[in-house]
Amino acid sequence: DNTGLLADVTDNNTTIRKITVTGSSVQCSGRNVIGGLVGKSYGTIEDSVIDCEVSGRAQIGGLVGTMVSGSLNGIIVSGNVTSTYQTVGGLVGQMEGGNIETCSVSGDVSHDYSASWSYASGFVGRMTGGTISLCHATGNVNIVQRGSAVGGLIGSLETSTTLADNYYEGTITGPASTNNVGGLIGNLNGNHTVKIERCHSAGTLTIQADNVRGLLGQVQNASTT
Repeated sequence: DNTGLLADVTDNNTTIRKITVTGSSVQCSGRNVIGGLVGKSYGTIEDSVIDCEVSGRAQIGGLVGTMVSGSLNGIIVSGNVTSTYQTVGGLVGQMEGGNIETCSVSGDVSHDYSASWSYASGFVGRMTGGTISLCHATGNVNIVQRGSAVGGLIGSLETSTTLADNYYEGTITGPASTNNVGGLIGNLNGNHTVKIERCHSAGTLTIQADNVRGLLGQVQNASTT
């Protein structure tokens, strides 16, 4: 667990800046919290370019497996990301706090799992804290077996937050057993207040399932503006 090309875990005093990774891969079959650069991040990563194939089980991200706090700024990720369990994102698998700004993802995300609840997205798989602004994803999201919170930008959003100036422009595909699919957010869940400003999705959703929408797949018990 906790694996990345540069670090397994970074603390909140860590700053990683101006890193370029090309032609590399992180393959950790059966393991969790895997990122192209850092497994679990508490610190700051900025002004970096990551072209890295990443594969693993749960909490898999093209840059960071799990982001607990800190910030990501000025990051470009282009490698493909593959998960065989819950929670995968093109940039971050699971985001629990911190801030993401001016980051982009163009790599494809593949999610191959059969459970009733699983999270997949072109950008952040599952978000339980933090903010995202001035970001976008253009890679495709492919659900192989089943997914229940699938989004272009965020798979499952479970926190009070503001999303500003973000967009998704890719293709989301999956079988009929996939539900709660949104071009921007798959599932917005919990007693939270969420504000979405100047965001859009111009992606293509080719899924014949429940709760498939161009922007928000499903909204549960949330106050959304």
